[in-house]
Amino acid sequence: MVAVFDVGSNSLILLVTDGQNDLHDEVRITRLGEGLDFAGKLTAEAIQRCMNAVDEFLPLTTGAKILAVGTAALREATNSDQLLAEFAKRGIKLRVLSAEEEAGLSYASVVDDAAFGPGATVLDLGGRSLELADQERRISLPIGASSVTERHLTSDPPAPSELLQACVEIDSRLEPLAQFQPVTRLVLIGGTATTLMAIRLGAFDIERIHGASITLEEVSEALTTLASMTADQRLSLPGLDPGRVRAILGGALFLERAMVKLGVETAQVSVKGLRHAIARERGR
Repeated sequence: MVAVFDVGSNSLILLVTDGQNDLHDEVRITRLGEGLDFAGKLTAEAIQRCMNAVDEFLPLTTGAKILAVGTAALREATNSDQLLAEFAKRGIKLRVLSAEEEAGLSYASVVDDAAFGPGATVLDLGGRSLELADQERRISLPIGASSVTERHLTSDPPAPSELLQACVEIDSRLEPLAQFQPVTRLVLIGGTATTLMAIRLGAFDIERIHGASITLEEVSEALTTLASMTADQRLSLPGLDPGRVRAILGGALFLERAMVKLGVETAQVSVKGLRHAIARERGR
């Protein structure tokens, strides 16, 4: 049995698997990277939120081989060692993935999945980074749903000028995606894509979300709706985790611009992620 902690910039995910079945796949919104753009380091409050989630999940890992990896927020923060030390106090070695490793693991989580098959290009949008990978190439861009929200979408609801500023920065940052054209099959992983599907379905139903398709038009419509609502109004949307009420707007804008840049009208959504690839590859 293997337990994998995926310590992301916006969420902490625990996967516990016996190699055949996922026994637990739990998410807590921790906002670990909150304020990182301005302070350059993890706040004490963010570290505490993360460790509270870890402590909540630890009983689920009894008898399992525990692996833990961190992503963009830990690559950027000047005090990542503080979080690593907190994990060490609990007997867990937290390894910070390089950007290239993260992109490769995101791709690996999809390539062997029968729901998608070979030939997919995988886009993983996180809180502070975006990874895009196919069979030959891997790139990671240091900007994500939470960071663009914090930088630009500060009003509630956001002003049109804020949305425009966010769009301009995203389009500029996404220029490297052009090298992947043409994309014949795009698979989206990460909380933004699964949340948009959950809102559309009215509930977070893993079996219905995994492998389902979402169109560029549907993403654009969701973006328009979300941008017209306050954070409190978004709380009423079925399927939306309360912890994502702000970042989901930046995430939807990101996905729309990425699909436009890649020339893709339809994408599939995966509920899996790098944690599944790590469990498979490192848990043997």
